[in-house]
Amino acid sequence: LSPRLHFGEDSMGYVRVASGYQPGGPNLALPGVPPSVDASKLTNYEVGLKTFLDERRIMLDIAAYDIEWRKIQISAVSGGLSYLANGGTARSRGLEFTSQWMPMAGLRFGLNGAYTDAVITEDVPSLGGLNGDRLPNIPKWSWSLTADYSWAVNANWTGRVGGGVRYVGSTESGFAHYPDRKSTRLNSSHITI
Repeated sequence: LSPRLHFGEDSMGYVRVASGYQPGGPNLALPGVPPSVDASKLTNYEVGLKTFLDERRIMLDIAAYDIEWRKIQISAVSGGLSYLANGGTARSRGLEFTSQWMPMAGLRFGLNGAYTDAVITEDVPSLGGLNGDRLPNIPKWSWSLTADYSWAVNANWTGRVGGGVRYVGSTESGFAHYPDRKSTRLNSSHITI
């Protein structure tokens, strides 16, 4: 379900409700590993705004969302081998922001960002997760800044040069209360030219 409301030619607000699932399947036949993992199901609630400004030289896209998971699939490790296990319920709420500015023909700047608060919403004793623990491998903050310029070289060729900086905030390798967890915090940032 995704109703939209247009505010003139250059702006649109929308609301979206969608559901989906991640298929389940068999696991490795090892002691302590569940023989299979059930399908996880989710419902996504989203509200957003897309708009152009300054004679379409500025584009903004802003969205807020709430994803509710049931039987979420979580990676776990046993004896050095990883497998999937179901982890009850979880919630992911956040904001996403995408923008683009084109001050002149061929020149484009972009700024994108996201905030994600992803946690389990019930205890998962088998994986050492407690209600409120952050989901593994999901950063709270990420953003990127890009710039590129393109021009016509001749009738058949176009030249382009650009670069970007990307930041991905710290993530946890597992639940904070998992007994065998080695506390691993990962940070990531990239510069691309």
